[in-house]
Amino acid sequence: MIWLGALLIVQVVSFYTPCPSVPVSKLFLSSPRVLAECQWPPSRLGDFWGINPVLFRSSFPDPLECWPDYDDIRLLTSDEDVEVRLIKNLTPLLTPPDDPGPPTYNLEFGPFSPSYVTSTLSSSSPHPFSFILNDVDRFFPPLADWMKENFDCVPNWRRDDGQVSLSNTGGGIDLHVDDYDVFLIQTSGTRDWTVELDPIDVDEELKRSIPDLPLRVLSLPSNPATPSVTVTLKPGDMLYIPPRYPHKGVALSDRCMTLSVGFRAPSALDLLSDFVELKSEEASHPRFNDIGLPLSPSPGLITTSASERARSILRDSITEFLDDDIRWGEFFGKVVSKSKRMRFDYPKPLDETDKMVLGEWGDPESAVDAVLIHGRGMLVQAEGIVFAYDDDGKLFVNGEIFSPVPLSEASLICDSRCILPETLDSSETLKSLLLKLVSLGYLYGCDKV
Repeated sequence: MIWLGALLIVQVVSFYTPCPSVPVSKLFLSSPRVLAECQWPPSRLGDFWGINPVLFRSSFPDPLECWPDYDDIRLLTSDEDVEVRLIKNLTPLLTPPDDPGPPTYNLEFGPFSPSYVTSTLSSSSPHPFSFILNDVDRFFPPLADWMKENFDCVPNWRRDDGQVSLSNTGGGIDLHVDDYDVFLIQTSGTRDWTVELDPIDVDEELKRSIPDLPLRVLSLPSNPATPSVTVTLKPGDMLYIPPRYPHKGVALSDRCMTLSVGFRAPSALDLLSDFVELKSEEASHPRFNDIGLPLSPSPGLITTSASERARSILRDSITEFLDDDIRWGEFFGKVVSKSKRMRFDYPKPLDETDKMVLGEWGDPESAVDAVLIHGRGMLVQAEGIVFAYDDDGKLFVNGEIFSPVPLSEASLICDSRCILPETLDSSETLKSLLLKLVSLGYLYGCDKV
């Protein structure tokens, strides 16, 4: 069996290829099953986006102050506004590979009491664990700034959130697939990532899904020759994984933290669900009738002509909607700009209490005038809120649509997190829009940092 082990080592090494001088896209086209190593930022995102996993070594070599640290994440696990889970690996992922056994997990949902968090983090339990927190950028404005600055090459409406996983040694989730693009940035500690270099479809995922687990976990591929690679991420390293590529991460140290910046795209089902919701709000709908249809020869028979008429009603309703460029554009903008996370009372519209606590920044009129008229402070996009616009200047914010403004103003509001006084003019149209956005909490005013 020694020759087999040597062959496997050669296979893995051959899959891990430093980025050559040729464009990444040519590398992938000629050798589609490799893990390229490249520099960040890339010259062209399209060279690898959605094509293959890519490793970026030392992309962010120094610990950045904008990244939440261990204590920040520890405190967030007890925050009632945070979406947090605790995953305990009852079968450690560091089990010898010749006898891994079936994975088993315990899944708990937070928020967790500070005493429980402290106990878990300080425990010498043989069961590795991971705290997984979503929407972390919402609670750390510097992290939201950093994500905007470093991943601005991807449209705002594709961005999901900044997720952080905090693990002890051996913590992680076994093989699984995601339906979105993700950048995995190691912020502290070290973590091994194993990535299969062939994407799988939903049918293959269902075949490989391990039943009776609280997580969506896959068994090993049936074909032992399926190419895969394992890389170790150190602080500052980053790994890009496109949708549908099976992967698993295992912490190699305590206090291991990985920041995941995810980018989602709507599925056909997502769009259909929102279409049905939209249609349900309309006052009237075409309804089936059997005028002119031949009588059924049997009371129990659904005739082909009746079935076809019903099909036509549905087809015509959908086609009419899809062929209306204005309605479709507004629908799509609202769908892709709404929150992709479960949030309650966020962001909150400003009220009288905010005026008392925040002064001029707690009053929409005063806040907008301070920036627009008096040139003080700035207006900032609320963390985790999507701002987008279309070719007609319509704004889409958090699933809502706002009246069109000149494209230059739409770009100004949506493309930068911070709106500075020197970039604004004092048109009434712009002021009216800014007032609405500040009143709803989508923008907030503050002093310049």
